[in-house]
Amino acid sequence: MLNITTAHGRALIGKRYFVGPARVPFEAPRERLVLLTIAGKPAIAKSPAPGYPGTLRLAVIQRFPRDNQPGIMAWIDNTEMSLEAAATLAEEIMGVR
Repeated sequence: MLNITTAHGRALIGKRYFVGPARVPFEAPRERLVLLTIAGKPAIAKSPAPGYPGTLRLAVIQRFPRDNQPGIMAWIDNTEMSLEAAATLAEEIMGVR
């Protein structure tokens, strides 16, 4: 697995290449996990716990592994952005915007 990571203050932003099943180790109560679609791709977000701002996490599967190509996951961790702003940034990371 290869990670391309950039730090933005406390936030970590990047892309990850993977083989096999996509693993996103978000642990939170179900009400804090949000399944969504970003630029037509499946995504999951973990909203911040009450009293812990700056802990939004987002992962988008840009491509699932196929044939000899690895999968690609764009991700944003520990950001103070809103979910909408993080989704827009994820689109930029994926080259959609």
